[in-house]
Amino acid sequence: MTAAPNSSIIRAVVREILPRTGLAYLDGDDQREWTVTKSTPGADFEHLSPGDRVELCVERHDAWLFVSGYAELEH
Repeated sequence: MTAAPNSSIIRAVVREILPRTGLAYLDGDDQREWTVTKSTPGADFEHLSPGDRVELCVERHDAWLFVSGYAELEH
């Protein structure tokens, strides 16, 4: 995964998945908590499990940071 000029790559671990709402909570190596949804471009949401490691593409827009995509890292 490559980062655009206004984005960065963060590694994170899946902490919790809420399949009914389509949300996954992650703990980033940057000491932040992140959220991806089943519609966030990237890995197959249905196959994510707690403990999986992912790379997040995080974009900055003004004062806001958001995950624009993610990829599962090999185990």
